[in-house]
Amino acid sequence: MRERIFASRQERRRQMKILWIKRLLLVAVLFNLLQMCALRTYRLDSEVMAPLYRRGAFLVATPLAYGLDLDWLGVPLPRWREPSRGDVVVAVSPLWDPPEGATGGGIRLLDYVTGGRWIPGPEWRVHYVVLRVVGLPGERIRVRDDVVYVRGADERGWVSEEVLLPGMTRLRGGGEGPPPFDRVIPGLQEEMVLGEGEYFLVGDNRRLVADSRIFGPFERWRIRAMVVWAPIRGGGAE
Repeated sequence: MRERIFASRQERRRQMKILWIKRLLLVAVLFNLLQMCALRTYRLDSEVMAPLYRRGAFLVATPLAYGLDLDWLGVPLPRWREPSRGDVVVAVSPLWDPPEGATGGGIRLLDYVTGGRWIPGPEWRVHYVVLRVVGLPGERIRVRDDVVYVRGADERGWVSEEVLLPGMTRLRGGGEGPPPFDRVIPGLQEEMVLGEGEYFLVGDNRRLVADSRIFGPFERWRIRAMVVWAPIRGGGAE
């Protein structure tokens, strides 16, 4: 009798352990699904979006602002809207491309699931930037004295971003000059036309020029999410 009672208790403990393991696995799966489809967090490591967000800012972004993000599974789904002028977005850096022989969807799936903690090699790590959308597909772009001018936004011809985005605060002047990247696009400061699915992204801090003024337009697939909240704005800001 005692042996049966002892065996029964042992079996209940074993079942409870299995139950808790299943619960922890379910929480882990749900957390990763939330990160993949709804919310992602980023730490800003530069002053490119100052004064709005300073170095060290903690940003919360969502791909659901534009649609259900399942392209990492190779599932094409319609988006309910495209990036709009003024959106602050998280985008795949133009300095990063999928390694040879790898698909962009597979790379993003690996990055989503592991949070960048496990990768086959450094060339597989996806690099992100945080910038603001200023130019939209089909528009013409000029840059003069750190100000972006857009033609095609309305019937007024060339219109400065200061008119199109009157509430945006920028840091201008005293630029550090173009960084010594090999992929600098010559003549970009003159004029360019954004093609289908191309966006002109810039930082609010025009003293730093690691954006479309140097790299050219960002393809739509590079725009991963829109910043919706910044619980910590960095730089000692409240």
